[in-house]
Amino acid sequence: MRVGDVVESKNSGNPLRCGSGIYNEAIVVSMVPKVVLVSQDTSMKWSNFSPGSDLKVIKKAGFFDFLKCLTRIDGFDDKLNCIKQYTQIG
Repeated sequence: MRVGDVVESKNSGNPLRCGSGIYNEAIVVSMVPKVVLVSQDTSMKWSNFSPGSDLKVIKKAGFFDFLKCLTRIDGFDDKLNCIKQYTQIG
């Protein structure tokens, strides 16, 4: 699992969820210092996932979809760090 990957639950009976809904997929927006996932519609953010959790990679997110998810990340430096992880620079 890497930044920019679209992930889903390995167990179809236990999808990503929160109090307000169920999400089939999410985009990995950060791996350092913690794993952060954002739903593709950006309505939900999950923090502190472990890289070995019950998630599987299904595809790579497009760059603009990834950028849209960054609206859920606070602070310019944190957003820049996510972009660096996505593009593998710096």
